[in-house]
Amino acid sequence: MSEPSPSLCFLDSNIWLYALITSTQTDKRHEKARYLISSKEEVIVTSTQVISEVCVNLLKKSILNEQQIENLIKSFYRKYVRIQEPEWAAPRYANRIQNT
Repeated sequence: MSEPSPSLCFLDSNIWLYALITSTQTDKRHEKARYLISSKEEVIVTSTQVISEVCVNLLKKSILNEQQIENLIKSFYRKYVRIQEPEWAAPRYANRIQNT
């Protein structure tokens, strides 16, 4: 009998932000998010939308500079599988809905 394959784990942008943003105060969310990512690293999947949301927030909050953001994006693409968002999640679909 073969080993069951591990389930994939999709992490929302908030989990990534909690893991990447450090605070001067003790924040259990930061610790939990880092633990979750490290314990599930082999099965994490992400999306282009999540990567974009994480990067925009890190830039907006001046947590990382543009070179660091570029390195983070490369890291996401190298380490994790990206899922394709369904058509209804695409911005152009949202624009079609708004214009009807």
